Amino acid sequence: MKTKINRRTFISNAGRIAAFVSLAPIIKACETGSLYSNYIVDPELCTGCEECIAVCNYNSIILVNDDETAFITAEKCTKCGKCEDACPEDAISKL
Repeated sequence: MKTKINRRTFISNAGRIAAFVSLAPIIKACETGSLYSNYIVDPELCTGCEECIAVCNYNSIILVNDDETAFITAEKCTKCGKCEDACPEDAISKL
């Protein structure tokens, strides 16, 4: 037996689903504690190996200076922490 859903119930449920889907990344970031933390690169530890660049899905890491030190662009960074995990020199850390 099929259950009939009226228009009001359908729109209400659709709105709840849309709200949850749009808030899911923020909820995940809050659970991991990475929503408001920024990542920095210690230029004395960075060797320019580009491991962090390889794992960054948002192109937020670039090499700068003559010694090719990594730099994280805060505007593009989603604070996922992949770069910190990938760095073999532990040159990337949270502020």
